[in-house]
Amino acid sequence: MEWVADIGTSSTPIRYSDKVKGRFTISRDDSHSQLFLQMNNLKQEDTAVYYCVRDGSRWNLYYWGKGTMVTVTSAVKTAPTVFPLSPCNQDITTTSQVSIGCLVKGYFPEPATVQWNSGAITSGIHNFPPVLLGSDHYTHSSLLTIPVSQWQSESFQCNVHHAATDTRINKIIDRSATRSPVGPEIHTYHSSCDSRGGSIQLWCQISGFYPKQLDIDWKVGSRSGLLRPYNYPPWQNPGTYTFSTTSVVNITQDDWLEGNVYYCEVTHAASQTKVKGKLKKCEGGSGCLFGDVNVYLLPPTPKALYIDRNSKISCVVNNLQNEEGLNIIWTREKNGHQNVDVMETEEEPNGTYTAVSRLNVITQDWESGESFTCTVEHPSFVTPVIRNIFKTRGNKKTPKIYVFPPHRDELNPGRTVSLTCMVNGFYPDNINIQWLQNHNLQSEDKYVTTPAMKNKHDDSYFLYSKFTISSDDWNDNLVTCMVIHEDLPMKFTQRNISKTQGKK
Repeated sequence: MEWVADIGTSSTPIRYSDKVKGRFTISRDDSHSQLFLQMNNLKQEDTAVYYCVRDGSRWNLYYWGKGTMVTVTSAVKTAPTVFPLSPCNQDITTTSQVSIGCLVKGYFPEPATVQWNSGAITSGIHNFPPVLLGSDHYTHSSLLTIPVSQWQSESFQCNVHHAATDTRINKIIDRSATRSPVGPEIHTYHSSCDSRGGSIQLWCQISGFYPKQLDIDWKVGSRSGLLRPYNYPPWQNPGTYTFSTTSVVNITQDDWLEGNVYYCEVTHAASQTKVKGKLKKCEGGSGCLFGDVNVYLLPPTPKALYIDRNSKISCVVNNLQNEEGLNIIWTREKNGHQNVDVMETEEEPNGTYTAVSRLNVITQDWESGESFTCTVEHPSFVTPVIRNIFKTRGNKKTPKIYVFPPHRDELNPGRTVSLTCMVNGFYPDNINIQWLQNHNLQSEDKYVTTPAMKNKHDDSYFLYSKFTISSDDWNDNLVTCMVIHEDLPMKFTQRNISKTQGKK
């Protein structure tokens, strides 16, 4: 306990500690047996519990009361955050009583009062004193101790009231938190085909999980959101606390006969479990034979080479029956450093797999004509499949660019219009098109670009790109078609068009 000030009989002598001298004033009213402490120009370090103390014999000090809490802060009023606290599993099984609690955190100013079951519970409560976190927010907790039998049969909630912010928060103490999560098991079934056509029902039976919250995702191959399931509300299994449920989807018989692969994927966050069931019409039959595996290489795009400076060569393997044992190896002509991205695999709707491995290359190495080789190994291959790629050689041809405004029949208020960029006479065919609006790059979902097509009269190529824009934006904005190709002087060029300025 730190001394602040004292006053003698008949108000003399009066003394102050150096910390408060000139700011605090102590006084007394003997007629009413009262003592006063006036505090001015308060500082944050003045925050404390202040007690009235009387000197005793042999330097003993006698104080009474719980003291007065004084808080000095620049903090604004802040409502608390309340966290319910459940007992752990061991408490339930080894003791006759359990303790539950509420943590009241981050509030200002004091007090924040806690009741249990709206004041109906008055015994077994222990409220811990508030603790000032940092310099401006309080935290405290309330503990309720009850018999295990009462905990297992009744409901409990803590009720927090913070008068300064007029905040009332009620938190139910979750009894399920004292039970260990259990992951689900799943089994999948399908109905039989009907000679009259109609639909096929796919069933996903999910059983033995706890708690009952889980996510069910039906996929066609690797794609979600294509099916609309009906999920039955989970029911509690007799004699246990686990739950079960069923999810059902309907598909056309034609889709089923095509041999698409359907998955019921269940995620149970509480047990950190993800399980998947598979349904496929031709499983194990002769109709499940797959075609040949395809392996091909994709060169880096001009945009990646000359604009992003983040170029990659892609080795694509598709039509695999499975991904187990797949190995993709990169080599290069000059035996330089190989920076390879993590291989990506994806299951297709027909049950086959596609894998992509990407080798990072710098622009100078690609421009030099160096050869890069992808070797693919898989248990289903008699010998490895080898593919190589290098920059296309030949007479380069510079693209010619023409930008066309919308047709007048499109120019109706409130509708969209189409701008066209024709790129002709270029070689090689590796080219990128981008669109800008008022010099801002536009997302790829706003335009469509055809593949490069070979001209009949020579070995050059041409393509079209269509940019869709609202008629209002067309009235007021500058639109740009940007072409990226290796035979352009700066590797890219732009053509502008606007309704007011015309084509440039």
